Amino acid sequence: MFEVPVDPPDVCPPAESGAVGVDRNAGQATDSTGALHALPKSTVEDAKIKRYQRRMARQQKGSNRRRGTGGKLRKLQRKRARRRDNATHQISRKIADTAHTVVLEDLNTKGMTKSAKGTVENPGRNVKQKAGLNRAILASGWGQLERKLAYKAGRVVFVDPAYTSQACSRCGHTAKSNRPSQAVFACGTCGLRANADHNAALNILVRAGLGLLHGEERSLPGRPCGRPQGLPRPVNRICVASTIVYKSHSKLWRGTAVLVRTRCATPRAVR
Repeated sequence: MFEVPVDPPDVCPPAESGAVGVDRNAGQATDSTGALHALPKSTVEDAKIKRYQRRMARQQKGSNRRRGTGGKLRKLQRKRARRRDNATHQISRKIADTAHTVVLEDLNTKGMTKSAKGTVENPGRNVKQKAGLNRAILASGWGQLERKLAYKAGRVVFVDPAYTSQACSRCGHTAKSNRPSQAVFACGTCGLRANADHNAALNILVRAGLGLLHGEERSLPGRPCGRPQGLPRPVNRICVASTIVYKSHSKLWRGTAVLVRTRCATPRAVR
């Protein structure tokens, strides 16, 4: 194992101290300070993209008109991707300036966006609604936000996402009835009433052992991430900037090796 000297990256340093929990949702993210980070809506681009896709389906393959329509379609898709990338850059910069340590949920995006159409013998339910939710999740840039925070924040910690939206950040009471609506959290025990996303962000911060509960600091031991037993999933993971180049688990950015989603306790260096 050896270290590779690299030049310091051209990145603004994160906050010197503090920790913040971030709850990611479709189209927005809320941190434990109560700040709401919303992604710009792409309604206009989506409508134009659908129109060009329908036009391409009617045009003859190999024709000049179809080629021109394809160029316009790709131009709109690139524009939408640039807007999303710019939004995640700004959100990650604001979060990194807020606190040194950022706590995120260890979300299984691939499983969350799986199709609900089912099979012929066992057809799915609410397939159209689930397809719309899948598109909204994939358009929210959760993975982009993780990758950008990996080199902008001082430390990124991933915790178990189970029941963070149903647990009370004041007393810890967990029940489905605590969510009378999508945006409101109302605890049935202590009477706390707050924004549901803000409450979830506080629970995420506490679950990493960095938050406050009952006015006292609570430290939690390491626990496996939210996945049924038997399925491989790393424990609470930490992404840190390092000068060590790790084998198959590194992302090089301007000469800096960034450890992203490592699945081993002691990664091996490139030999």
